Amino acid sequence: AGGQSRRFGPDKAAASFRGRTLLDFSIMALRRHCDLVLVSGRYHPAYPLTADRPGRGFGPLGGLAGAMQRADALGFSHLLSLPCDTPVLPDGLLAGLLLHIEGTYAAACPVIGFWPTRLGGGLERHLAEGGNKAVRSWAESENIVPLTGFGNIPNINRVSDLASVAG
Repeated sequence: AGGQSRRFGPDKAAASFRGRTLLDFSIMALRRHCDLVLVSGRYHPAYPLTADRPGRGFGPLGGLAGAMQRADALGFSHLLSLPCDTPVLPDGLLAGLLLHIEGTYAAACPVIGFWPTRLGGGLERHLAEGGNKAVRSWAESENIVPLTGFGNIPNINRVSDLASVAG
């Protein structure tokens, strides 16, 4: 939830959608599947904040690296990730990701994934050494296979996108 909302304009995570913030939609979806929810890149009064690793400016992979390492330190073997700008998910997507213990990600939106937390330190090194910041590229370098069959996943990038997925 730590993006800069360049294309969106105002704070995207705080944008209202169906009476809730976009961030709260993601939290609700994750709570159905997770023992603990961490929020990466922004403060939320009810959930622990996780800092991007190795620091700010590494995009979604920086948030993922920080969350993976925090989850690993807390004794979790895997992390289920979900960005705050995908409030409408295909039925069964998150449950489908959880079936892949070796890790996987949504082919249509690589930030949505199920990641072995043991990869967090290597991901931080990858970023610190100037590696590619694209989630898909990093996942492929780790031989993590995408999960297909869930079609398009609407992504909120602009304020006008909220209206297009509201129906």
